[in-house]
Amino acid sequence: MYCRVCDGLPPEHRPYVVWHTGWDGCVECDRDYDEGVVVCADCIEALRYAGIGLDRDVYVSDLQCMVDMWAQNTLWHAFWTPERVTVCEADCARRYLDRSGNKDVDPAWDWLPIGIWSDVDEFKADLGSALCHRFLTDDMDGLAAAYLKQGDGWVGTRTRNARKLAERLGGDAYRRI
Repeated sequence: MYCRVCDGLPPEHRPYVVWHTGWDGCVECDRDYDEGVVVCADCIEALRYAGIGLDRDVYVSDLQCMVDMWAQNTLWHAFWTPERVTVCEADCARRYLDRSGNKDVDPAWDWLPIGIWSDVDEFKADLGSALCHRFLTDDMDGLAAAYLKQGDGWVGTRTRNARKLAERLGGDAYRRI
């Protein structure tokens, strides 16, 4: 009996839940709903921080990806914009990544935050200075051009890969990684 989110064995002394969730009409989801999926206590905490409640139906195959992205984002912010993250959130994210086989990963350097903003100026006000600091650049416009993609009435992140963004930026940004 392994946790469906982190693939770890729930510790004997900690509680776990069998979550009956899924979407109607999907063979895999129907099985997950009928049989239930095991979720350990640590992953329940991570799901709560990620905004995924056990009271709603989710596509179980996406759970691990959703929690991975939450943990990576949380730890990036814990380092570069710590005022946005509580110690408990950061601790939960680190424990989740450690349990899920990512002990050696440092999201502050290996990944980038994801997001959607209404325009480039909102992005600059939100993460511009932290990303400029991260990549040793003062060129916020160049950073925005390399990092963002334009949508219809919005801008969003183009990549989660810090090395790719550093290559686009060139110069000192690449050596830092």
